[in-house]
Order: sequence, then C-alpha cells, then structure tokens
Amino acid sequence: MNEEVIQVTVSRGATALEVARTRFNDYAPLLPLQRYSDARTLLHRSLAVFESAGDTEDLGNVHSALANLEDELQHFQEAVRHESASLRLEYSALLPQKCAISHHNLAIYLTRTNADARLALAHGLASVLISYQTNDGELPGRLNAVRLHLARVSPSDPPASFDELCRLVEQTEGVHFRELFSRLPQRAASGDEALRTVLEMARAPEPPPAL
Repeated sequence: MNEEVIQVTVSRGATALEVARTRFNDYAPLLPLQRYSDARTLLHRSLAVFESAGDTEDLGNVHSALANLEDELQHFQEAVRHESASLRLEYSALLPQKCAISHHNLAIYLTRTNADARLALAHGLASVLISYQTNDGELPGRLNAVRLHLARVSPSDPPASFDELCRLVEQTEGVHFRELFSRLPQRAASGDEALRTVLEMARAPEPPPAL
C-alpha cells in the first residue's frame, strides 16, 4: 500500500523531502519481517535527505527509528547513541511529546547496557513528568515503565529533588529538561511537586484489571 502511495507522490512531482517522508513509513513493517538490512538502507537514505533539508523533526524521527533497529539487533550502545541524538534534536525544536517518547525509549535502552540504573530511572521519570504536566494519554504506560525502573534501584536511589533529576537527564548532550518543563502546562505548581506526585503514583499498588 505504501508503495502505491509513493508512486502517486512521485507522479505528482513531490519534492525529495516529501517522497523520503513517505518512504520512511516502510521502516516499521520491515522490522517484524526481520528485513533488517532493508530497514537500515531505507533509514540511512532517509537520514541523508532529512539532513540535506535540515528538517529537525524528521531527523529526530529517523534517529529514533535507527535506535529501534539497533535495539532489535541487540546493539544496545548504538540504540542509546541514536536515541540520544533524537532527544537532542527534539529539544532543539522544543517538541515536548517527542521528547517524552525519546526519554521513555532511552530509559529502556539504558537498562540494556551497563549504564547507571539511576540514569535510566531519571529518563523514565522525565518522560512521566512531561506526560503528567500535559495530561496526555500515555501516562499509565509510562508509569508502568517507571515501576520497573524503580524495582532496579534501592529505595533511596530515585532523584531526591527536581534539581537532581535535571542534573541526571541533562548529562545527555542537548537536553535542557528544566527549560522544557518550565514551558509545560502547570498541572503541578513546581518540579518538586510534580516529581513527588509521579513517584507516589508509581509506588502505589496497580489497580486490578477490569473484568
């Protein structure tokens, strides 16, 4: 189906950037088919077009996709590298929801390396804080991920303050979490209040599944 869309896109004289965006959609179905070489070729071609166009959001998307591919191949350090690049680009464009996704993904990839478990937890919490302040529908799933991260650290290890959380996640180049947080809706009046709230939510017993 996407090949038909690509053909229509090309036939109407679309730009190389538009065609690359359409071709990019092929990467996700290639992974479950284990066509990893095809996926890599597609993503690197997309990366070249997006870099030439200077489109920050598209570049963030393709780096996140490359991270996904490397994770599938169990190249976890490469997954961390690409997701960190995606996060840097998303912060440069001030894209809160994209940042939340990349913080969440980066936390998962970090747990598969020898990275400090506190760092993975901090990125997971950053994702949850964005979801909490913006009241988006991804909050429950991201809270579940943070519960898993909490199980990997001692009770005293979670960030004791919003300042400490910022210090941890801002070790990733280009991440300016404090600034981004200040631009979000004020569901909680401060970073410390938001952090306390989401930690309480993550530590609370999960409700039983609905019958």
